[in-house]
Amino acid sequence: SYSGGGIGVYCIVTVVTAMTLSTTNTLIGNTIGIDPTTMYILYILSTIAGIPLTAIRAHIIDNSLNKKGKYRPFLVSMGIPATILAIGFVWMPYEHMNSFWKSFTVLAFNIGFQFFYSFFYDSYENLIMVLSPDTKERSDVLAIKSIVYSLAPSIATALLPLVAQVLTNNDLYDMKLYRVLYPPFAIVGVLCSVYIYANTQEKIIQAKTHVIRIKFLDAI
Repeated sequence: SYSGGGIGVYCIVTVVTAMTLSTTNTLIGNTIGIDPTTMYILYILSTIAGIPLTAIRAHIIDNSLNKKGKYRPFLVSMGIPATILAIGFVWMPYEHMNSFWKSFTVLAFNIGFQFFYSFFYDSYENLIMVLSPDTKERSDVLAIKSIVYSLAPSIATALLPLVAQVLTNNDLYDMKLYRVLYPPFAIVGVLCSVYIYANTQEKIIQAKTHVIRIKFLDAI
């Protein structure tokens, strides 16, 4: 369940990675049309915004007392908003926006990704640490996962030029291509996250009397 569902998780990873600010992002630079200098400034702002958001995520995880587990609940509660953000990103009417609103929109979505997507991704990656107290079992699952999850980016890479050939006359910089291809990937991803949540159980459980509170400044 953890490894097979990971294909879906990495569907979301593949989609969101394509939307994450960087100086070489072709979806943002070529398709949406934000110039490299502006994109670099947005990247810096997004990175700065990510510092307190990382501390907030750490604070929430450190003080999590959910009976369903330390990481499992966040596969759903963070996976759903991350998927909504990913679908919203490609369906924004960039063609009707000026440069300022394009930049503001991309930055706002990336700040959202910094919290919801990063929380979702960290929860999946760290879940293996609490699925079993047996290090050999964890190693076996990780070995399977490392092979299985890679199917997601492979499928996405193969489908992109095929869909572009039919939909946009081989134009890989047409937003229509991503509006058709990415939402189904994201939806499959969140459904697989629900599947992982329903079919796994955290085996390392602390006693109710064992309560650790981490201060926010310590999380930073």
